[in-house]
Amino acid sequence: MKFHLPWKREQEKKEYTLIYDGNGGRQNGERFVRRSFWLPDGDFGKEKKFVSNTDGAKILAELGGETVFSNSDLKCIGYYARKRTEEGWIWYGTDHNWHDSFYDGTACKQLIPIAASVESLYEAADDEIYLVAQWEDEHGIRRNCGYEIFSKKLMAHAFGGMDGTTYHNTAEAFEHGKKEGYQSFEIDLSYTEDDRLVLCHGWTENNCKCTGVSYKPEFAHMTYEQAMQIPIHGHSIMDARQFYEKAKNEPAYTFEIDFHNIKKGNEKRVAAMLEDFRQDEGLLDRLLMQVYSQPMYEQIDSVYHFANYMYLVGLNIDKLDAILTYCLDHGICSVAMRTNFVTKENVRKVHDAGLYAFCYTVSDDAVYANYLFQLGVDMICTDFVTEKALEATKETFGRYPFMVWYNSNHKEAVSHYPETSDGDENAGTLTRLKSGNLEYRDKTIWEHTEGQTLRACGYEVPGKRFAGWKLRISIEGKNLWYSTDGLFHAAKDYTVRKSIQACIFKDGDVLPDFDVRKNMKVIMAAVWENLD
Repeated sequence: MKFHLPWKREQEKKEYTLIYDGNGGRQNGERFVRRSFWLPDGDFGKEKKFVSNTDGAKILAELGGETVFSNSDLKCIGYYARKRTEEGWIWYGTDHNWHDSFYDGTACKQLIPIAASVESLYEAADDEIYLVAQWEDEHGIRRNCGYEIFSKKLMAHAFGGMDGTTYHNTAEAFEHGKKEGYQSFEIDLSYTEDDRLVLCHGWTENNCKCTGVSYKPEFAHMTYEQAMQIPIHGHSIMDARQFYEKAKNEPAYTFEIDFHNIKKGNEKRVAAMLEDFRQDEGLLDRLLMQVYSQPMYEQIDSVYHFANYMYLVGLNIDKLDAILTYCLDHGICSVAMRTNFVTKENVRKVHDAGLYAFCYTVSDDAVYANYLFQLGVDMICTDFVTEKALEATKETFGRYPFMVWYNSNHKEAVSHYPETSDGDENAGTLTRLKSGNLEYRDKTIWEHTEGQTLRACGYEVPGKRFAGWKLRISIEGKNLWYSTDGLFHAAKDYTVRKSIQACIFKDGDVLPDFDVRKNMKVIMAAVWENLD
C-alpha cells in the first residue's frame, strides 16, 4: 500500500526539484559524504539538483529507494523532508505542516516511506525539497551520518587526563585512554614554522602552563626539530605521521581534530595532514573536523570534503539559530557548546535540525556529566570522567533545596546582618574571607518557590551606595555569573563580548529557576556605586 500525503493544491504536471541527501548512505559502494546528492545520470554532485516534470509518486518510487543509496547492514526506512526559507530550514511534520521546531510536542517530523508521493510537499513552483534518508540497523537503532562517532558518550580530551595532569596528546596518554575505556579521542594538531604537524596544544605561555612546559620567547617561532625535543608532562611528543601509524589499524577508535581557531592558513594544515595520513580514507572517515567559523570551514573543505564536521559555537550562543542554518547548508553534522550554555531548549534546537549536540569540557565531575546527558547532550569531552564513573554516580542535579551566601564584594564593608550569637534561630553566619570580603550565610532554605525573595542588603561601605546583587555559582571549580541572556557566563566572557551583561538583582527579588547540585554554593555578590 502506497503512502500518499494530503494534497495542498490541485493535481497537475509541474517541475519538481528533489535533492536526495544520503545522510550516511553510500552509492554503488563508493565513499559517502553527507552532502553527496543523487543526480539523474547516476553520478553524484555536491550542489547540483534533480529537476523532474513527472508525477511526484513516480519520482520517489524510481529514485528514492535503496537503489539510490545503500549502506551495508543498514536499511533505509524512508526520508525526512526539509526546505530552505529566508529565515532558515523548516521540516515537514506529521500534522502536514512545515515547522522550524517540534518542541511543543504537537507534531514531529513526518517519515516519508519509499515510493510515496511527494507532490503535496510543494507549495510554490520554485520549492526545492530535500529528502534526507533515514537508516536503521537490525536492532531498530537510527544510524545516520555521524553515528559512528556520536554513538560514544565520552570523548577523551587530548587523549584524556593521566597522573592528575591534562593536555597530553602523547602516545602514553593514548594507551592510557584506551585502558580507561575511551573509544573517541580529541587531539590537537599544531603547525610548526617549517610546515609540519605535531600533536600539541601549542606553545603560548598559557598553553605551556597546561602542558607542564617551561615557556621561552623563542617558542613563537617553533620549528619541527625544536618541538620534537620538548616533553609534555615528561613524555615525548608525537608528530602527525607517528600518530597515523598508531591509529590506522585501530578501526574501533574515532578522533576529533582541533586545529584551534586559526583565521588563515588552514588549507596548508589540511594538506599536510592528508599527506601525513597517507590519504587513508578509512582513517579520514573516522575523523571529526572541528571548525570555529564559516571561513575556517570553507578553507578546510576546499582542500578535502570530510565526512564529519563539527561547528564550535563558542561565545556565539546567541547566534545558534544562524549557526544551525549554516550547518544544514553545508552538511555539518554536529555543534559543540560550552557546558554552561547547555539548556534543554538549546539541545532541542540542535536535535530539531537533525544534528548532534556536543559539549566541552567536563574535567572530572561525573555528576555534572550525567546532568548534561539528562539535558539531551549526545557526547561530552572530558579529561577524567569514564563510563564506570558515570555508572557509579548516584548524586544528581535537580530541584534540590539550597542556601544563599551574601558576599559584600568589598573589603571595607561593615555588616549589620543578625548572627547566630544574637540568639535569633533564623540568623545566619558571618565569615571574613581570605580576600577580605565578608560573606553571610543565610539559614533560609530555598525551594525554588515564587514566594521566596532575597534578603535586604545588610552591608555598608563608606562612600558607596548599594546597587544590587550579582548571582554567582561554582561548577567544576569555575565561577559562573548569571547574565541577562538567561545563561551562566565566566567572568572573562563579559570582557570579550560587550553584549553579555550580568543580571542585577534587587532586594526582595525572586531568583531565576535553575537546577542545582546538593551543597552547590549559590552566592549573591553586592554591587556598589560611588555616592554623588
